[in-house]
Amino acid sequence: MNTEYINKLRAQFRGSIIEANQDDYDDRRKLWNARIDRRPAVIARCMSASDVVQAVIFGRKHGLMLGVSSGGHSVFEQAACNGGLLIDLSMMKGIRVCPEKYTARVEPGVLLGEFDRETQAFGLSTPTGVTASVGLSGLTLGGGIGRLGRKYGLTCDNLLSVDIVTAEGKLLTADKNQFSDLFWAIRGGGGNFGIITSFEYRLHSVGPNVLGGNVVYPLSQARQILSFYDEFSRHAADEISADLILATLPNGEPVVGLSLCYIGSIEEGKKALEPLRRAGQPLFDDIAEISYVDIQSSGADLFPKGLHYYWTSQFMNRIGSDGIEILLSHFSRVPSARSVVLFQLFGGAVSRLATDAAAFYHRKALHDCIMISIWDDAEDSHRQIKWAREIGEAMKPYVSTGFYLNNFCGESPSQIRESYGKNWERLTQIKKLYDPENIFQANPNILPEN
Repeated sequence: MNTEYINKLRAQFRGSIIEANQDDYDDRRKLWNARIDRRPAVIARCMSASDVVQAVIFGRKHGLMLGVSSGGHSVFEQAACNGGLLIDLSMMKGIRVCPEKYTARVEPGVLLGEFDRETQAFGLSTPTGVTASVGLSGLTLGGGIGRLGRKYGLTCDNLLSVDIVTAEGKLLTADKNQFSDLFWAIRGGGGNFGIITSFEYRLHSVGPNVLGGNVVYPLSQARQILSFYDEFSRHAADEISADLILATLPNGEPVVGLSLCYIGSIEEGKKALEPLRRAGQPLFDDIAEISYVDIQSSGADLFPKGLHYYWTSQFMNRIGSDGIEILLSHFSRVPSARSVVLFQLFGGAVSRLATDAAAFYHRKALHDCIMISIWDDAEDSHRQIKWAREIGEAMKPYVSTGFYLNNFCGESPSQIRESYGKNWERLTQIKKLYDPENIFQANPNILPEN
């Protein structure tokens, strides 16, 4: 890249511009997922919306592919494009809570744990994910499901407005009244339509304490636990968050675990969660009154930065006895003690909005079934990826249509289209209107309508 051009960008940039010959380049290009190793030509570490505008204009002028990173998890890590411009938003950390209006204004570099700590100072929150190190920006743009989802909907359902930099380098404010088509598209449409520099969320009264924790059963009881969980999920109260995991304990013992949370009174929660705590004979049960901030941080050790990750994701409406047998058969051959199979519970408020209420389409699914392969040694990648793909393929007869794009590993353009169902055509039209040259393509890409 021409040094003269880079210096011109530096002169009008509040943040920092990093090139490949600088000492901190390798540190700044490192990704959460060590499986992905890419070398952008330039890294633009933004500190403001004006920095984002300048970066987009610069990248477009010089024909660079634009990738956008907010500093959180990304399984496929498409943002770090080889030879392109990585627009790094991780330093944009502003959070402003307005407790009187039950709203929060959040910049794109904020992580879930940071958001929770700030909003919980006022006894408030909004639906987010379940891991404190996840980026709120990417989670929101892909939909967003977590412990509050069944009660209050997806993260994107609680979005009130955004400030967004378009492919032309214009900064717009989009909500339900202005640029409403763009606002519709970014709620589930990912980073296809621009770069968000500010999110405004609706908040809800939550905590400061909730009832939650984990119940863990030996794998020998997995059939009865999975069967019970499958049936229980259909009638669970909106206040219940109940995710199931097949995993291996640090001592090498395979188990089936339930991560539970109840958003409501502690006494009502004890009654509501009791059936899940008595579905078998648990190895341990640590369900207790806990701060919402602490339970949101409890899963951080499962997905540390710097390991190799690959996963597949499929929506399901019923696990069924045949599906249970397939899962257990494949899990018995899991090649890494870190790898897991996870069921994340949807339903409740998520399912009560129309499928065209926002770009996020698959609202009627009950579970997102995620096969997560995690390993240390790069030379073991083929075996680890093969396991995740095989279990995903074996479960296809038991899944419903579509994939959750926040858990997408970039397998096929047809899968992206399938994930948007009947919303696809409208999304391609909006893409053509706001990004006809497909400047924002380092993502699960929606092509402009031809």
